[in-house]
Amino acid sequence: MKYLIRLLQWIFVAFVLVLIVEFPHGVVQPQMADIVQPIHAFSWTEYFHNLGNLGHGILTLSLGKTLDNGYAIAPIVVQTSWKSIELIAIALIFVIFGGVAKGIYDGLHGHSGRKGAVASSLLQWFAESVPDFFVIVTLETIYFAIEIHYQIQFSFIGSGMFVPGTLIPAMTLALVPTMYMARAVRTNVEDQYGQMYLVTAQAKGLRFWQVLMRHLIPNCLPAVRMAVLPVLAMIFSGLIMVEYLYYQHGLLFGLFSAMGNTGEMPQYSQPFFHHGVISAQFNTYDANLVLGYLVASFVVFMAYYLLMYFILRVFGYKRVHNPYASTLRDDSIGSRAASLWVGVGMLAVLLLSAAFRNHLPIPSPNAMDSLHISQGGDVMSAPAFPPSFRHLLGTDEFGRDMLSRALSDTLPTFLYVGGLTVAVLAVSTGLAVLSSVAKWRFVRAFINGWNACFSLIPGVVGALLILEIPSVYWLGVHMEPDGGSYWSYARMLVILFVVGLIECGKVAYTIQYVLDDAQEKSYIEAAVISGNTGWTQFLLHLWRPLIESVSEQFFVGFNRIIILIAVIGYFQITLRPAWIPVQGGFSLINLSNDWGGLFSETARQYFSSPWVLMAPALLVAWTVFSMNLILQAVRLKLRSVPNRRRKDVSSLAFRWLARPRRNIMAPSVPGSSGHRH
Repeated sequence: MKYLIRLLQWIFVAFVLVLIVEFPHGVVQPQMADIVQPIHAFSWTEYFHNLGNLGHGILTLSLGKTLDNGYAIAPIVVQTSWKSIELIAIALIFVIFGGVAKGIYDGLHGHSGRKGAVASSLLQWFAESVPDFFVIVTLETIYFAIEIHYQIQFSFIGSGMFVPGTLIPAMTLALVPTMYMARAVRTNVEDQYGQMYLVTAQAKGLRFWQVLMRHLIPNCLPAVRMAVLPVLAMIFSGLIMVEYLYYQHGLLFGLFSAMGNTGEMPQYSQPFFHHGVISAQFNTYDANLVLGYLVASFVVFMAYYLLMYFILRVFGYKRVHNPYASTLRDDSIGSRAASLWVGVGMLAVLLLSAAFRNHLPIPSPNAMDSLHISQGGDVMSAPAFPPSFRHLLGTDEFGRDMLSRALSDTLPTFLYVGGLTVAVLAVSTGLAVLSSVAKWRFVRAFINGWNACFSLIPGVVGALLILEIPSVYWLGVHMEPDGGSYWSYARMLVILFVVGLIECGKVAYTIQYVLDDAQEKSYIEAAVISGNTGWTQFLLHLWRPLIESVSEQFFVGFNRIIILIAVIGYFQITLRPAWIPVQGGFSLINLSNDWGGLFSETARQYFSSPWVLMAPALLVAWTVFSMNLILQAVRLKLRSVPNRRRKDVSSLAFRWLARPRRNIMAPSVPGSSGHRH
C-alpha cells in the first residue's frame, strides 16, 4: 500500500507538470522567434491542441522537432545531458568521500574543543549558508582582479578546459550537499561512539582503524542511504545556477533556454500598442523541448539514485538502522551563546547599515560615476567600474555604487520575505494541526501531494514555469502615455503567492511529521488512558514540539524564500518591473526596490562585468549565514532540558490544566471543604 501511494504521488506530480508545461505561451509558429503577439492570447483551443500533440508524441514515442530550427529533439537532449552527467558524477565523488570523512571526524572529535574540530564546525556553518551563486560570482570577481593586475588569461565562464570548466563547477555544486552528508554521518557516529560494542572491540586489542573499518563505517551506511535522495535533490537544484553562471551547456541550461530565457533579458519584450492592442515580442517557448529536458533530468536523477543504492549494497549496506540509543551529552551553553550573539550581531550590522546608509562613507545609490582618468591622464575608463577603495563592490553600467544600491534595497527585501515567511508558517501550521491532531484525512492527502509536487521539482523550475505563463506574467500591466509601462501591486501579490505556494507544502509536511512523531510516544498513550481530551493532550504534550518546529521552520523558510526570490530575479522575474523612457529608448527597472530586482538589473551585465552581482549576492549570503547561526542556537536551546533546581516552574498551559485536575483528584478529607463543625 505504501508503494502504491508513492506511485500515485509520482503520477500526480507528472500530471501537474504536464499541465503547466503545455500551457500555451502565445501563438508560436515553427521556425520563428520574437513574434509580436497580444499579451493576453490564451486560447483553450491552443491548450487542447498542445495536449493532443503531446499524446500523439507519447503514442509514437517521439518528441518531435524543435520550433526554432526544426532539429530532432531527442538527439539534442541526449547530447546536452553528458555535461550534466559529468558534473553530477564528480560532485557525488566529493560528496561521498568528503562528506563521510568529515562526518566521521566531526562525530569523533566534534565536542573535543580542538582547533580542528572548531575549524570543521565553522566550515560546516559557512558552507551550508553560502549560496552557490555567491561562490561563483566571487570566483569570477577574483579572476577579473588577477587578469587586470597580473595579465593572466583564464576564465571560468564557458571554459572548455577540465579544471575551470568541469572541476571547479563540480566542486561548487558539491559544497552544500557535502556538508549535508557530513551532518547526517556525524549524527550517526555520535549515536554509536561510546557504545559498549565499540568499547569491547577496543578492549580486545583492535586498533582504531580496525574499529573504524569494521564497525563505524558499516553502521554509517544507513545514514548515507537516507541522505542520498536529499543530496541528489540539492545537486539538481544547484545545477541550475552552476550551469547558467559558469555557462556550461547541460540539462538545466538547455531547459531554461527552451523556455525562452536568456539570462540577460526577459522572456517578453517591452509591451506596446499594435493595432490598438497591447502586444509584445515573445521569445520562443518550445513545450516539447522543455518536456524532453524534464524527462531527461528525471532519468538522470533516477539513474544516479539506483547507482548509489547499488554501490551501498556492494559495500554491505543492509536495510537496518542503528539500534543503539544516542549518548547523552552536556549542552554546550557557551557554543550556543556564541552562535546566537554572532548571528544576531551580523543581522543587526546589516539592518543598521541599511537604515543609516546615508551616514556611511559610501556614495549615494543614485550618484553616477561617469568617467575615471588615470594619474598620468593617458587612460580613461567608463563604467562599470571594478571593486576599488572608492567603490568597495564596484559599480553598475551607469556608475552607481553597488554596495549602496544593495543596502538601499535591504529593508524592503526583509519586509517582503519576513511577511511572506510568517504567512507561510501560519497556513502550514494550521494545515499540519488539522492533519495530524484533528485527523482530517483529506488535509493529510492534500499536504502529502502538495509536498511531493514541489519537493521533486526544484523550486526555481516550478516558479519559472508558473510565473512565465503569459496570463500570469502580464497580470496587472498598465501602459503610460509616453510609451512606458508598469505593473501594479497585483503582480507582486501573485509572485509572492507562487513563492509561498512552493514553500508551504514543504513546511506543512515537516510540521506534520513532527506532530506525528510526537503522538507516537508512550506518554501520549498514557495520557489517553488517563482520560485526557484531545485538546488537553495538544496543550500538554504537542504544544512544545509544535513551537520547536515552527521556530526552526521560520529561519529555514526565510532562507529558502530569500534565495528563491534572488534566483528568479536573475531570470528577470521581479515583483514590480517597469519600462521607463531613457535617452530615446526604454529601460527595464524594478519599482519594489528589493534584492530580486537588483539581481534582475545586474544579470544583464554579468558576463561582461561579473562583479555587479557581488553586492546583492554578498548580502544574501550574509543574511543566510546569520540566520543559520541563530537557527543553530535556537535548536540547541529548544532541544535541551532546563535544570530547575530551586522550584518546579511549569508552563502556563500545564498549570492552567493541572490546577482543576488537582482539585478533582484530591482525596476527600473531613473538614477540608471549608465548613466548621
